[in-house]
Amino acid sequence: YQRAVRMQPCRIDAYMCIVYSLQAEARLEEALNMASTALRIAPRDAVALEARGIVQLQLQRFSGAAADLSAAVHARPGDASLRNSLGVALRYCGDTGRSLEQLKYAIRLDSGCALAAFNAGTLFMVQGQLKQAWELHDAAVAAAPEDESFLANRAICRLLRWHRAE
Repeated sequence: YQRAVRMQPCRIDAYMCIVYSLQAEARLEEALNMASTALRIAPRDAVALEARGIVQLQLQRFSGAAADLSAAVHARPGDASLRNSLGVALRYCGDTGRSLEQLKYAIRLDSGCALAAFNAGTLFMVQGQLKQAWELHDAAVAAAPEDESFLANRAICRLLRWHRAE
């Protein structure tokens, strides 16, 4: 991909391949720099904005992640996965209201978006809203029954609901 970038320095897809490769190798600062380079060429490219936002999430730069993911959502408003990522970034920024808004929107866009249901359920569970948390964790397990994290959180939610009922 480096060669493709040297030969055609305006090919955003080549930059994105490099970003994903660096990300897979946990070379996150380099991935961030490459995504930023791509965005200098195409500042409104939703794929590049999403990639940089995700890398910033991994680097725990939550406000930068939220800004990039918000811009990507503006470019692709019907993308449930992107709204889920924005919801996660907003949660880590401390904005649980907007986070939940994005996660619910992702679920409305794609009722099978298990990760958005899981993230929203976890947010409700932390807030002590166990009925809503249970429903969302149950939906996540229904969409992806093999996911151990989904199963574990649903079990924790069940225990908390049972304990509260005593």
